[in-house]
Amino acid sequence: MSLKKLLQTAENEIGYLEKKSNAQLDHKTANAGSGNWTKYGRDLVKEIGAPYANGAAWCDMFVDWCFLKTFGKEKAKALLGGWSAYTPTSAQYYKNLKQWHTSGPQPGDQIFFRNAARIHHTGIVYQVDSAKVYTIEGNTSGYRDVVENGGAVCRKSYLLSDSRIAGYGRPAYDTISKNPADAPSPVPHPAPAGTELRGIDVSAYNVITDYARVKNAGVQFAILKIIQKDLQLDSLFTTHLNGFKSCGIPIVGVYNYSYATTVAKAQTDANRVAGFLKQYGLHTTVYLDVEDTCQKNLGHTLIDIINAYQEVIEQNGFPFGLYTGMSFYNTHIKPYRTDLKCSTEWIARYPFRTDLKITDPVPAAKKPDIGTSIEGWQYSSSGIIDGMKGKVDLDILYRPAASKAVIRSSASKCR
Repeated sequence: MSLKKLLQTAENEIGYLEKKSNAQLDHKTANAGSGNWTKYGRDLVKEIGAPYANGAAWCDMFVDWCFLKTFGKEKAKALLGGWSAYTPTSAQYYKNLKQWHTSGPQPGDQIFFRNAARIHHTGIVYQVDSAKVYTIEGNTSGYRDVVENGGAVCRKSYLLSDSRIAGYGRPAYDTISKNPADAPSPVPHPAPAGTELRGIDVSAYNVITDYARVKNAGVQFAILKIIQKDLQLDSLFTTHLNGFKSCGIPIVGVYNYSYATTVAKAQTDANRVAGFLKQYGLHTTVYLDVEDTCQKNLGHTLIDIINAYQEVIEQNGFPFGLYTGMSFYNTHIKPYRTDLKCSTEWIARYPFRTDLKITDPVPAAKKPDIGTSIEGWQYSSSGIIDGMKGKVDLDILYRPAASKAVIRSSASKCR
């Protein structure tokens, strides 16, 4: 069995919801609830017994189940260092084996997260780029932050510099496979030091003549427009996707400029975006861009549209974020902010002179203030980047703030 098989096992589980009772455990979505009943706990109890129990917090059990199903009982135990449903113990197994790392994650690593008290959540790394680590986790949600008791199997992503990442356990896959293709991928370059990254967002209006020169100009990430008004793929999406990948600029998100004025339209658009992401194998944040004139007088319906779009995106396993201008936000979103599920905002505000380079200083005092932490700031629409024709949007991506998600209550927390 291979590392690739392990990642496929985990990916096949995306969308699974825990059950409210010990029934329909093999169905991905039926009997959903907050009882912590899962097929993962059932199978581990049957195959291993103690220390597993069904109806209990299951993020660690999800990881162990993936190893058990992929490698079998003996090899899985050797790779994990032992059986445990308690995240601090699982992390200690890797430390005992001297297979614990605090940087340079690789696909196949078991990632561990900490809160103020201890290691409290875990998942499997499936991809790494120069800025982020991408995971598949159990007992979480599609919300962007660390969610340790969310009740679902989801894809997630985090900045490599995120202080909540305690470390990575690295199973010795080479001890069970002699096939070089089964070994973990090489470790990419680490993310730049500091708490923010500079990047650009692009669409069919942005022609790039030399992606390597764009990177050398200081671009650290890219966000791509994914669909047009007719719901067809943005005409330069594939070109930009391949170009940025070719020079090592990480794609941290895609955006959908929205014309939705009804919940049904938002759901249709979101499913279209999710379909393209799956087609291209791109696992990244989806930003819904709400700013069009047709959305200005919708009142609370706009909040319903955003929430419905978010639900579809997260059900498909992708993180969700909201993009808009500060003025639009203050006028059309802020009055209903308490009913908005999203806690990830990318805000546009342009307080600077035109023709900025991406390396020009940006005073923090000019950062948009919407009364809560923002993740991204589009600070100019007049950027000048070597290797590009015309002007481009310039963005800053910040390290995510502490989770503001409303997480379902449960007597048991992720162990």
